[in-house]
Amino acid sequence: MTGMCLTCEFFDPQAAQFDEPDKGTCRRNPPSATYDFETDEAVTVWPTVDMADGCGEWRQA
Repeated sequence: MTGMCLTCEFFDPQAAQFDEPDKGTCRRNPPSATYDFETDEAVTVWPTVDMADGCGEWRQA
Protein backbone atom coordinates (compact mmCIF):
# COMPACT_ATOMS: atom_id res chain seq x y z
CA MET A 1 0.00 0.00 0.00
CA THR A 2 2.99 2.32 -0.09
CA GLY A 3 2.35 5.45 -2.12
CA MET A 4 -1.44 5.29 -1.87
CA CYS A 5 -3.60 8.09 -0.47
CA LEU A 6 -4.87 5.75 2.25
CA THR A 7 -1.40 5.64 3.84
CA CYS A 8 -0.52 9.28 3.18
CA GLU A 9 -0.13 11.95 5.85
CA PHE A 10 -2.24 14.36 3.77
CA PHE A 11 -5.25 12.05 3.26
CA ASP A 12 -8.32 12.94 5.32
CA PRO A 13 -11.10 10.34 5.07
CA GLN A 14 -13.31 12.23 7.56
CA ALA A 15 -13.37 15.53 5.69
CA ALA A 16 -15.23 14.30 2.62
CA GLN A 17 -19.00 14.12 2.66
CA PHE A 18 -19.50 11.12 0.39
CA ASP A 19 -21.65 8.01 0.36
CA GLU A 20 -18.65 6.11 -0.95
CA PRO A 21 -16.40 4.92 1.92
CA ASP A 22 -13.28 4.84 -0.26
CA LYS A 23 -13.25 8.62 -0.84
CA GLY A 24 -11.54 11.38 1.10
CA THR A 25 -9.78 14.67 0.63
CA CYS A 26 -6.15 15.56 0.03
CA ARG A 27 -4.77 18.25 2.34
CA ARG A 28 -1.38 18.57 0.64
CA ASN A 29 -2.16 21.88 -1.10
CA PRO A 30 -4.54 24.73 -0.24
CA PRO A 31 -8.17 24.28 -1.23
CA SER A 32 -9.25 25.49 -4.66
CA ALA A 33 -11.84 28.17 -5.24
CA THR A 34 -14.95 27.12 -7.14
CA TYR A 35 -18.49 28.32 -7.68
CA ASP A 36 -21.46 26.50 -6.12
CA PHE A 37 -24.42 27.04 -8.42
CA GLU A 38 -26.87 25.58 -5.88
CA THR A 39 -26.03 28.16 -3.22
CA ASP A 40 -25.01 30.90 -5.70
CA GLU A 41 -21.72 31.59 -3.95
CA ALA A 42 -18.00 31.06 -4.24
CA VAL A 43 -16.59 28.30 -2.03
CA THR A 44 -13.26 26.60 -1.44
CA VAL A 45 -12.89 22.83 -1.64
CA TRP A 46 -10.12 20.33 -0.96
CA PRO A 47 -9.42 17.93 -3.84
CA THR A 48 -11.45 14.72 -3.69
CA VAL A 49 -9.37 11.55 -3.96
CA ASP A 50 -9.90 7.83 -3.82
CA MET A 51 -7.99 6.00 -1.08
CA ALA A 52 -6.28 3.90 -3.78
CA ASP A 53 -5.04 6.99 -5.67
CA GLY A 54 -1.46 8.14 -5.39
CA CYS A 55 0.79 10.99 -6.42
CA GLY A 56 4.36 12.27 -6.27
CA GLU A 57 3.71 14.15 -3.03
CA TRP A 58 2.96 11.02 -0.92
CA ARG A 59 4.34 11.09 2.62
CA GLN A 60 4.05 8.28 5.17
CA ALA A 61 1.34 8.97 7.75
